Amino acid sequence: MSTPARRSGRQRKVNPKYSNDAWDKETIRILRASSESSGSSPPVHSASDEGRDEQLVQQGAHALGSDDEAFSMRSAESQSPEVEFPNTDEDEYDGNIKFAANQTPASPQPALTSRLPISTDLSSTVHCRGVTSDTFKSGSKEVIYHDTFGPAVDDLGDVLRARDIWLKGRDITIPSRRTLSEAALPRSNETVPDTREPIFRSLSDRQLLEHIKGGSAQIKCLINQKLPHLTFMGPYGKEQKFKIGQGHSLNFGKAWMKGSESNGESLTSYHRGWILNLGQNVQSISWAPTATAAQYLAVTCRCTSVQRETTVEQTFGAPSFQPSPPYPSNIQIWKFATKETRFSSVRTLNMHLQPQLVMVIATEWGNLHQLRWQPSESATDVHQKDDGSESEFRGVLGVLSSDGHARLLAISIPDEVDDAQPPVFRPQRVGYDIAPPPGTIFTTFAFATPTDIAFGCTDGSLHLFDLSESIAENTSPMSYMTCLLHNTYVIAVTPASPIQLSHFICSVSAAGDLVLVDLRSPEQDHISIHRACFPNRDLVYSPFTRSFITALDRAGSTHIDSSSATFIMCHHLRHFYVSLRIAKLPEYSGTATALAASQWHPCILAGNAQGTVVATNFLRKVLPQSRSDSAKAKPTGAYIQKICEYEWRPLDRNELREAGVENLEMKIESNGSPGSLYHGHDVRAGASKFSEGFSPEKIDVGHATATKKKAKTQELGAAEAIFEEEQAVRSIEWNVNAHCAGLAAIGWGSGILRIQDLAHDLD
Repeated sequence: MSTPARRSGRQRKVNPKYSNDAWDKETIRILRASSESSGSSPPVHSASDEGRDEQLVQQGAHALGSDDEAFSMRSAESQSPEVEFPNTDEDEYDGNIKFAANQTPASPQPALTSRLPISTDLSSTVHCRGVTSDTFKSGSKEVIYHDTFGPAVDDLGDVLRARDIWLKGRDITIPSRRTLSEAALPRSNETVPDTREPIFRSLSDRQLLEHIKGGSAQIKCLINQKLPHLTFMGPYGKEQKFKIGQGHSLNFGKAWMKGSESNGESLTSYHRGWILNLGQNVQSISWAPTATAAQYLAVTCRCTSVQRETTVEQTFGAPSFQPSPPYPSNIQIWKFATKETRFSSVRTLNMHLQPQLVMVIATEWGNLHQLRWQPSESATDVHQKDDGSESEFRGVLGVLSSDGHARLLAISIPDEVDDAQPPVFRPQRVGYDIAPPPGTIFTTFAFATPTDIAFGCTDGSLHLFDLSESIAENTSPMSYMTCLLHNTYVIAVTPASPIQLSHFICSVSAAGDLVLVDLRSPEQDHISIHRACFPNRDLVYSPFTRSFITALDRAGSTHIDSSSATFIMCHHLRHFYVSLRIAKLPEYSGTATALAASQWHPCILAGNAQGTVVATNFLRKVLPQSRSDSAKAKPTGAYIQKICEYEWRPLDRNELREAGVENLEMKIESNGSPGSLYHGHDVRAGASKFSEGFSPEKIDVGHATATKKKAKTQELGAAEAIFEEEQAVRSIEWNVNAHCAGLAAIGWGSGILRIQDLAHDLD
């Protein structure tokens, strides 16, 4: 092998003998005289700009406070030059992050903005995909926090407060009432104006709700399921059998043993909740924002085949991309009573008062895909009607239907409602009917602010509407911004919070693409992550770490893995293109079908196709170090806990005969019929079984090691588990109110709705 040629270390310069060889002396003199620079001409410049730029780059890399392994020169050039990190040694760092308005480093260090020459043209802006995450593995604790969440006090305030409050052992999977009380913000004496009130008045003046008292219209819009639902629940080996009729509720604490444990606590105190039978596949649920003791939940179910037969269906092309006929459907609003606990700022379910159906809204807009209440910065307890009577709750409900339209309804619920006959209303005219753009339909929506709504469409575009301008001009809302983010169907849209960050919107498409866009400059500032995975309907945001959380099934894994588990992924706002595994669902339990996060605690709920609901505190994975830990401490570890396991099966011939079915053969045939190719079959009469009482388990969210991959017990191929449609979890929602943050609503495909207080008193 030949010896490589030696290269000289001398700085290279331009030789004026060759650069000026084509010019005569008089021409060179004229060019130098007409030059705008005060020095010599560029070809004869003796001080090389290349050496000066290299020196500035080295100074900028030194200001990052990272070693040669953490930051190479290539990564220093590719990341944003807007943030300066202090040079902090890991061994000397005491674990406390200090904030100072005019903090001066020990040695003079230039800002990163001076390491490279930047153009002074006002029309040019610098855009990037995010900050590199190399320091998360080798940097000090201060550098990690600054790099991940931001260098300003406003950036680190929420995450440090969450670290000190929510990394206790009692909150490893679900929140405790003590921690919820400690995390409750003190109430301010200043009165914040309610932004919902002007919109509510405008909607009330424009809409017209007709009160239906029986008749064919009410029968057509309501679901009629004659057979009760059989439910088995209770301690293992001692399950009890219950029958729940449609529209009825059951206190599932009755299935557990009466008595008390050694500590004097009732065994039923940790099994407090209600089970409702809605009769059909639960489509969407949404808790209403309110400061009252009563909590309101809006629920909608899928249309039945009988309801679809009332209209003539003419489908051209793909049904998901076309508006559907006006199928009859309904929205149910349920009221749940709560009571105080030993913590003044935390409430729980009052099991002495049954859930009450306080309002039914009969619609003819097709299947109702999504329900969302308008958020509020402040909620009052009681509102006065014009006649002087009190109305316990007022709210604005957004409804997205399969006909492609989105509608806003002003909901006013009186204090006294007849339990035997809840009021049924049919909208003759809605307050705001937001029509989709030509050639497309709305597929999903979310409130970015109390007055701004973001809509996703079938063509991959994002549309924003402002409700405040519609109120001022007394017109229907008009789109003020349109962004084409995807190439196909938008499944979910989620804005960041609080309002100062609401211009960041994340969306996911049917192709699995995940996109983050900044509405201040959507053409330049948007990041697209291509994932080869099945699309997930739920995309949630957690304000504690400013992160978007979604699910990733095995099909989207870039590693050769025999595991068939689904992972819960976290995308930080500053590291959006990097995904972190925060939880792992049980293997062979199907893909994640529902996901829920809360703005009051960092506990994530996830449901899968098997019907299992699990919970985890994702901060234990994202924030592995507490205040007292050293910078080289091992991660705290992520835990996962099964809230309940759900099993469903259709009733057999003998059970149908015992239920009193007259035409048994017809019933069995309808239960086994495939139904429509697009809509599927109706919910069949079946039996459910709940299993609960599981302990938290520590999970490993990393990839399998080489030893495990070569084990003899390794499976030759990965398999996908298949479950009944009625068994899958369809929707999960945490309560949006701070004083009831522990309440959760879970809906299954069988029409079963479970309302439970997951907050506990264990220390």
